[in-house]
Amino acid sequence: MERGTLGPAVGLLVGLLNGLLAAGSTLLVPALVDVLHLEQRVAHGTSLVVILITSTISLFFYQLGASVPLAEAWPLAAGSAAGGLLGAWLTPRLPNRLLRRLFAAVVVVAGFRMVTG
Repeated sequence: MERGTLGPAVGLLVGLLNGLLAAGSTLLVPALVDVLHLEQRVAHGTSLVVILITSTISLFFYQLGASVPLAEAWPLAAGSAAGGLLGAWLTPRLPNRLLRRLFAAVVVVAGFRMVTG
């Protein structure tokens, strides 16, 4: 299958799982790298665009169900924005292989903590 055919299918699956599990780039980046064969740093940037749109739509429906404590979310969002700036600055300075390994390590640690915690 070509990228043009696979893209919407990958997007649909990742969007469904992101809306359901808030998994975001944990699912999208591996799909972009392994299925659509994007370079690791390109996959990171692409995932940010996709997740911005998906998260905005999902947030609207989560808020309808009163599942978003905005008072607690704003400080996290501010810290995340600062971290995002630093990460965006670092990404082009790191080799793709290191980015892939760092991403995998974060996913493994997060998964382990969810299973055992």
